[in-house]
Amino acid sequence: MATTAEELIAFIRQCAVTEGETDSFVERARNPDYWISLCPTTTITASQPETGPSEELNSDLASVIHDYRTYGHCAVYDAFALDDIAALQTAAISISEAGWPLIFAFVYDEFWKIGRTTKLRAFVSSLIGSGYQPTVSFWVNYVPAVRGGSGFPPHMDDVWPGHHTVTCWVPLTPVTPDNGCLYVIERDSENSGESVDLSGANLTGAQVLSALPRVRALPARPGSFLAWPNNTIHWGGMFLRGQQARMALSFHFTSADFENVDPSLRESMLIHRPLPRFEDRLRLVCKSMLRFRGRDPLLERFAPVARRLIGESGSSASVE
Repeated sequence: MATTAEELIAFIRQCAVTEGETDSFVERARNPDYWISLCPTTTITASQPETGPSEELNSDLASVIHDYRTYGHCAVYDAFALDDIAALQTAAISISEAGWPLIFAFVYDEFWKIGRTTKLRAFVSSLIGSGYQPTVSFWVNYVPAVRGGSGFPPHMDDVWPGHHTVTCWVPLTPVTPDNGCLYVIERDSENSGESVDLSGANLTGAQVLSALPRVRALPARPGSFLAWPNNTIHWGGMFLRGQQARMALSFHFTSADFENVDPSLRESMLIHRPLPRFEDRLRLVCKSMLRFRGRDPLLERFAPVARRLIGESGSSASVE
């Protein structure tokens, strides 16, 4: 008999970390020196990092934004130094090898600095303004090098009425159809950039026939980033062959007037402000982890640790 989703979640909850294990995880998590010991090349500070000069909207970025608005996705190349991307990958792997969900890599400065880099800043600012902020839906996406492993199923990102959200997806490894690249349903460029209507629980044959020709694979390489608006349908492909796992960061950025679920996110990407404090990062990481449980039920096992850390920060565990 097949196992239902409810039965699977119930089993995972039974396998949640014990109270003693929770105490141990929480004690380690609260100590910045512990995190540095896992990856000594990283930093945890509350300083204001140096940023490059503001980049004007040149012809290359203007062309990219045209694609974003017309087709519902785009790619921006040469946005990050390859050494910086390699350092992010190393840190994320260190976190995972120590038994933590990958999202805890956001305790490090380097994962917050990436959202302030020159080309990403110019791109996002041109769409939603220079005071953009991330929602509590930042993530480290991972597809293991195991046949059948895959990313998230087809979905749209956070949608709040009246707020345009820009997703930026930053590959830390080469991403190809063989190791589970992203796929999108491209908008109809001949119909004013309208998205394909796949609403409703049961799709009609006409909806499927309309969508399939517009499916686009989005391979990508480190140093670049992919982007799409929140109403673009997308998903992670299945790992097919090879030795390279797929890893990437994702951010959902929205405008300065959005009422964020956590006030410390509002200034986290402003270049004239310090990076988020360590205590704030830890809380934000836990809130993001709890938010993604719906897409990755295995995170339920670690939920007691996240709730404890959020509670000790004096914040509500709500992520809605």
